[in-house]
Amino acid sequence: MDTIKTLVIEPLRRPELRDIDPTITAIGETIGGYAEPLPLDRRTTLWCDEEGAIKNLKPNRTIRLSRDSRLADAGKPIIIRGTFVITGPHPQDGPLGLDDEQIGRYAAMFADPEAPCRLPDGKTFMIPVHPIA
Repeated sequence: MDTIKTLVIEPLRRPELRDIDPTITAIGETIGGYAEPLPLDRRTTLWCDEEGAIKNLKPNRTIRLSRDSRLADAGKPIIIRGTFVITGPHPQDGPLGLDDEQIGRYAAMFADPEAPCRLPDGKTFMIPVHPIA
């Protein structure tokens, strides 16, 4: 089986280009949980642990889903918890790899690690920090 090019983003680290098998099982193994797809745009999917908040995984990055997304959180900031993987679109046969343009765009978008900051009213937001190695 051929591998696909993906970006793997771990908490407090810069994105890493990684080749993985083009299966949801391989993505789940990479993130350490059940892989939930979130469309970043029509050509790109972010895969995160569906139970990241329940498992109290480390906050990783803030994203905003496209306003044309059919998901309820479209346009609102969402804090992704734990490691996540970015692939190309997800047709029925499994996720596709990223092309050079997508790698450049999303490596730049997620280049700066973020850490949580809690306000006195209990709200949490993410701020850029220096990466670990």
